[in-house]
Amino acid sequence: MVMGAMGVGKTTTGRALADALGWGYVDSDDGVQHVAGMSGRAYAERHGVPALHKLEAEVLVDALGLDTPLVISAAASTIEAVEVRHRLRERALIVRLTLPIEDTIGRQAAGHHRRAMTIDEHTLLTERREPLFESIEDLRLDARGSTDELVDEIRLYLDL
Repeated sequence: MVMGAMGVGKTTTGRALADALGWGYVDSDDGVQHVAGMSGRAYAERHGVPALHKLEAEVLVDALGLDTPLVISAAASTIEAVEVRHRLRERALIVRLTLPIEDTIGRQAAGHHRRAMTIDEHTLLTERREPLFESIEDLRLDARGSTDELVDEIRLYLDL
């Protein structure tokens, strides 16, 4: 499981890790697109951010129920759902990618599927989610490294 704030590189790292391991890959953004028929950004604009977060959590719980080796890139919001944290503890190894706030803000603005956030909004979310991530993460990596370096660090941790 690859987690972290919007824009830290979960999708890029998750896909590369799945390829390196020969495992399947699930991205929560793709899951939302599939279920809702629209991007997460469009879904949030139409139904509200809380509805998007609920859908993201449902998509993740469904993916965690699959019985095949998978790398999953999950929306950061999912960490706030109690059921998700419970399922993650049971079924996943959690790799958390981090970046300085200024870097994530820049990446968020560049993504068409992401909602834009101010530094203040991002800071509040980070403060609220930090203890939740800390309670469940197995490995924390600074995402300023290259994708290959991140994949190598994860594989080393997994001893694969």
